[in-house]
Amino acid sequence: MAELQDLCNTLQALADSGESAKVSYYYVDEDGVALRNGAILVDHGVRAHVDHRQLDASASVDAIASLKLVKVASLQMSEVTPAPHMASIDLAHLITDLREHHQRRG
Repeated sequence: MAELQDLCNTLQALADSGESAKVSYYYVDEDGVALRNGAILVDHGVRAHVDHRQLDASASVDAIASLKLVKVASLQMSEVTPAPHMASIDLAHLITDLREHHQRRG
């Protein structure tokens, strides 16, 4: 079982290294049965492009912070190409927002 902290740690490692990657997170849906996934494309450790139910950046952060995460996985990439519907956010800002949510929950 993964936690929000695992996602934060993965994103922080990419920010620290300046690498690009697709970070996938898997979670149990609200029905408690269905397994769903979302992704965050990290562009050279600076920018994040979030694919979570086609929500805007702020709504995505709030939604991701409330998920029951099962697994976090990272796939290194030389370049990322976000889809037009993906919300874009500064990676450091995303990490800070997710950590604040985690501290409030904890």
